[in-house]
Amino acid sequence: MAEIKIVEEAIEVYYMSTYQGKMEVNGKVYTYRYSEDSNGATFYILTDQGWEESDFNNPDHSIVYTACNYQGNPTDLGSVGDVIEIDDDEIDDWS
Repeated sequence: MAEIKIVEEAIEVYYMSTYQGKMEVNGKVYTYRYSEDSNGATFYILTDQGWEESDFNNPDHSIVYTACNYQGNPTDLGSVGDVIEIDDDEIDDWS
């Protein structure tokens, strides 16, 4: 048996989560990776050249990015086949 005494309670000092999925926006399917950590978030789109960080010049990328944040994180967004509607104001807030 080992006895351990807690001298200081543990706290989270860094985290990182990466989500990958596919969404259809305006008739086009986008494969995305949304990574968030203690320093913020990064958004990637899969292209013919591989994973590329979005510069958001494509307005559809802003919609996908907003959807990733809409319910907290992409896993909370819904299941395959679900259709969600996001107000333009919400997209503007996340863009």
